[in-house]
Amino acid sequence: MEQMDDATLQAFMDGDYFGDNPARDALDRHSEAFYALAQAEDLIALNSAWLRAHPQLVVLSIAQMQAEVERRAAALPDRLARVAAALENEPRYMKPIRRLCADRGHYYLLDLDGAARMHDADSHALVAQIAAPTES
Repeated sequence: MEQMDDATLQAFMDGDYFGDNPARDALDRHSEAFYALAQAEDLIALNSAWLRAHPQLVVLSIAQMQAEVERRAAALPDRLARVAAALENEPRYMKPIRRLCADRGHYYLLDLDGAARMHDADSHALVAQIAAPTES
């Protein structure tokens, strides 16, 4: 995709996937080469070896990673303002998702008629419902 000019990329994005699509065919050639290589070599093992040999690799425990994230977040002088601006400007579809977010289980969201409904993915039972008026 990096080699596509803006016009070719836009034509690809606007075009139909099926039928005559030279941009899609060019991208598929790269995909076919990747999958052929994946059949011949263990790309996961190669990537793993590359990461382990990286000169700047730092291995951390979960607690150390959390501490590093907190350290970097605290180093941003305007972090709270940036977070507030991001929340203020987030897309509408993210707001009900954020309000209905769960840390366990598998759910799906239906956002219809001014209400967001969270259902259990297996039983389809209604778990929660909140008002989700459309923004104008």
